[in-house]
Amino acid sequence: MRYRRKTQITTILILVAVIASISIGFAAFSATLNISSSATVTPNSDNFSIVFSSSQYVVNTTDNSGTVVNGIGTNGAQGGITNLYRKQATGLTAQFTEPGQILTTTIYAHNIGEYDAYLRGVNIENIGNSYKKCIAATGTTDSLVQSACAGIKVSINVGGVNYEYGSLIAGHVLSKDSVEPIVITVSYEPNSARADGDFDIEFGDITLEYGTVDNTSNKQVITFSIDGPVQAEDGMTFAEWIRSSYNTIGVKYDNNGIIVNSDCIKLTGYLIDLNSSTTITEGSDFFVLPYGNPNRNGTCY
Repeated sequence: MRYRRKTQITTILILVAVIASISIGFAAFSATLNISSSATVTPNSDNFSIVFSSSQYVVNTTDNSGTVVNGIGTNGAQGGITNLYRKQATGLTAQFTEPGQILTTTIYAHNIGEYDAYLRGVNIENIGNSYKKCIAATGTTDSLVQSACAGIKVSINVGGVNYEYGSLIAGHVLSKDSVEPIVITVSYEPNSARADGDFDIEFGDITLEYGTVDNTSNKQVITFSIDGPVQAEDGMTFAEWIRSSYNTIGVKYDNNGIIVNSDCIKLTGYLIDLNSSTTITEGSDFFVLPYGNPNRNGTCY
């Protein structure tokens, strides 16, 4: 900006000198000079890049062949992602046999671009009138299938925060050269209805929207303390705050999912042990246990 202003001033002075010489030599003439100037900056969209990986540590920027990602099932649930590409995951499957089963599949979003990226929305498309569609196999009673279908849900957690589909997301930043986990959970809720045979479930496509500009938030900004004053939005949980731009002191999770400071020391409060769902309130005061405390037993990356 300073260079541009200098250029404009130099141009005007030169033109004034030319006009003065015309006035001296040709006093009977007059002239009006109009100068139109503009500058255009067009960022390269290739410099904004969020990609998927099956690894927290490695991202393949060239291989588009697809990677199988196995999920972790409870009570006998099985499944995972058939093909994970740099920008897309396809073939998320879950095989259930009874209520109470859960399948979690974890992938990672890597910011390999030149800009900080803000998560602006998590959405799921509808299939007809709902985001899921249950189809009875031959010999299975459709009415029982639809009752069982009501107990099967898919949810998503990004960077330690559970997000509702379609909600406005603000304050969630994925800094350049950083990574965050994306955990997709398909569950057959306990005490749900059972069908009398096999059935298939189709879910709509899930999309994550990242942008270079954060969504605006109308929440009040409050102040609390972790070895000094920091800010948050009123009602934020610690998981939301850790992933937001308000976290200016490097608080993070260790490999055990414990909230730690930048030196990998476990954070705790005067009256409560901090966890991801702890709500931050105005004037909250948390402290860090001293070095050598047995709570410092995780590994930080």
